[in-house]
Amino acid sequence: MLSLEFFQEYKKKSFQLLEIAEGSRVLDVGCGTGADAPQLGQLTGETGIVLASDRSLALIRDALHQPDVPTALRLAVADGRSLPFPDGRFDAVRVDRTLQHVPCFEQAIGEMARVTAPCGVVVAIEPDWETLLVDSDDHATTRTVAQTLRAAIQNCWIGRSLFRHFTHAGLSDVEVYPETFTTTDLGTANEVFMIERTLRDCVQQHLLAEPIAARWFAELSERNATNQFFGSLTLYMVRGRKR
Repeated sequence: MLSLEFFQEYKKKSFQLLEIAEGSRVLDVGCGTGADAPQLGQLTGETGIVLASDRSLALIRDALHQPDVPTALRLAVADGRSLPFPDGRFDAVRVDRTLQHVPCFEQAIGEMARVTAPCGVVVAIEPDWETLLVDSDDHATTRTVAQTLRAAIQNCWIGRSLFRHFTHAGLSDVEVYPETFTTTDLGTANEVFMIERTLRDCVQQHLLAEPIAARWFAELSERNATNQFFGSLTLYMVRGRKR
């Protein structure tokens, strides 16, 4: 997904919203393999700090071997719901498509606000899986697939609730920027929307008969072959400021 222009562009926008300058202290929560660290490191410069945290030790180890690791990068194994950092430690804190998978994600937002310095910025980017759209004439099967996908995601509506939770965490000047991903390629949609995997889940859970599932996917494939496929999903980028 990181090779897609949409994801590259919204990440750039999220970096701009962080208001990072030379010497800034930045925390990237749920960093995964640290793919965003090089760009963040370029913004903070050698005098700044980019602290990339993830609860997975394996992913943190992978981050150490990423190309172009900035000198400003620091790594930490940490659960976003209980960050091991003092109050007001960072000038900017971000999380990107991670909170959708975190139980009690409200705690993580509260922790992100806590470790942000006064006048600092918190940015979160999360999808709202209720906005998932796939064009098909079989409306019933499409709804079943979408509902099954949403049921497999811990916080499938988190995108729409970020504004409320940022406000509840005491952040001010909260702004919301919707970013809609669209694709006319079934292969891309399959990767981003997990279509085939979810379709298999539907069959295994006896929500769809296998012939119906196969017919639905065949329709999508036919539309893709004639350049008529369409799918979309909206993500919400939200920024708040620490008082």
